Amino acid sequence: MDWNAEWYENKHGFVAEYGREMLSCVPENPEQSILDLGCGTGTLTHALLEKSASVTGLDSSPEMIATARRLYPGMDFRVLDARLMPWR
Repeated sequence: MDWNAEWYENKHGFVAEYGREMLSCVPENPEQSILDLGCGTGTLTHALLEKSASVTGLDSSPEMIATARRLYPGMDFRVLDARLMPWR
């Protein structure tokens, strides 16, 4: 599926807002690694930095990842189908 990242950012901001409540379920632990599957444009991925310094955002859409990288430079964002990820 092709995603329009600009449209997503402008019309679907509610998706990240729904997910914000889930952040309270993630423990703060600088030793943990967090993988955000289907990270989209990276809004919640960026917020997860409050929980750990090791956060990776993964999405199969190159356009969504390009936007995430532009919005949050220096973070680890990768274009990859979750079924093919190299981690266990």
